[in-house]
Amino acid sequence: MLTLEDVAKSVKEATDALQKAQADNQAKVEQMVEQKLKEVLRNHPGKTEHRTIEFDGQMPNKEEEILAKMPAEVQKEMDSVYIMSKLFGRSPKELKSWGSFVQKAGDFKKALDTSTAGGVLEWIPTGFSPNLQALIRLQLKVAALFPTIQMPTNPYKLPVQIGRFKSYKHAEQTADTGQTKITKGDANSISAATTFTAVAHATEVLASDESTEDSIVPLMPFIQSEIVTTLAEGREDAILNGDTGGSHEDTDVSSSDDRRKLWLGLRRLANANSYTRDLSTVSADNLLGLRGDMGKYGVNPSGLAFITGVKGLMKLMGLDMVLTLDKYGPSATVLAGELGKIFGVPLIVSEWVREDLSSAGIYGSGETKTALYCVNRNAFAVGERSSGDVKVLRELYAESGQIALLARERVDFEPLYPIATNRTINLGINFAG
Repeated sequence: MLTLEDVAKSVKEATDALQKAQADNQAKVEQMVEQKLKEVLRNHPGKTEHRTIEFDGQMPNKEEEILAKMPAEVQKEMDSVYIMSKLFGRSPKELKSWGSFVQKAGDFKKALDTSTAGGVLEWIPTGFSPNLQALIRLQLKVAALFPTIQMPTNPYKLPVQIGRFKSYKHAEQTADTGQTKITKGDANSISAATTFTAVAHATEVLASDESTEDSIVPLMPFIQSEIVTTLAEGREDAILNGDTGGSHEDTDVSSSDDRRKLWLGLRRLANANSYTRDLSTVSADNLLGLRGDMGKYGVNPSGLAFITGVKGLMKLMGLDMVLTLDKYGPSATVLAGELGKIFGVPLIVSEWVREDLSSAGIYGSGETKTALYCVNRNAFAVGERSSGDVKVLRELYAESGQIALLARERVDFEPLYPIATNRTINLGINFAG
């Protein structure tokens, strides 16, 4: 017959076994994450395709997995329900459109209900769908050049390989004593770490405070489009022109909440490290020099990109070494925003490349110069912590009879290798365009 002590002992043993299993599993997860990262980033700067880095070892979020499998049109309707629930300050279940969403979601909705606390609570959307984040990426030109890393934590330290293992001559060992050990490489040259710290990036959409659900439904595609476009443009602008210093390198950027203060952008990183080349004369030698200055990071044309604006494009199109898109045809693999190639390197055109720069590559009143960026696409990454949420600002525009929808995402942009010792970006300045 079991005594109370026997029961207590059995419970303790079961608890200890469970804790050990959880600890073992966590260790395996961490090991898998690290292994996955090293596999993905091992061959810099070789791989060229835009990619999202996901971790096989990351603890799965059942809700995210279900949402990711939901058809895009259903996710879009879910986003509409979520935005309207915030706009009217009501639970999604109180909206007329909730029934339509539940019907279309079908088994996905049932699975989401099960994923909540023991299936007791009915699932309702509390953020944007994966589809909206995907739409933002489709709008990107410059940001789409770089890998995207889903951040499991914030901040997130990413181990990256910055060197190569070396091989050594090693004589056959036949003696019983005094054997020669195999020479080992320097572990410090193999890996370093980049820390991603996601910052809030937001946009506002205004709506009348007299709006009803019936009147706002036709506007939902426009509202969603505005959110997608504005957040995509913001990332692009910050990647090209960002500066987090107390005083932005461009003197016309003074507001503390300007999107160009999200992170250190490519132009600032180049200027701060004197990674620049004078392009007052645009020639084959200077364009090749823009790559050549980068050393090993400028060798592989498929791992690089030139970035300029409309003014720069017009200047470059007259050069023999520039192959325009119409010449190599739509059947070729073309990157978003690509309008040509310079010596085989894709030429990306972005409206956010400034055309009021001085000869030093910074803003100047009355200046008319632009810039030509040459960047290694595998040496930088975008970090994404969350797909976004919505806050409603009812008081800010109350006098004008409007409500502001504040849509936010948390993102970061970082170089993957220490920028001071790795010339992964080079900036053509004094470029008249």
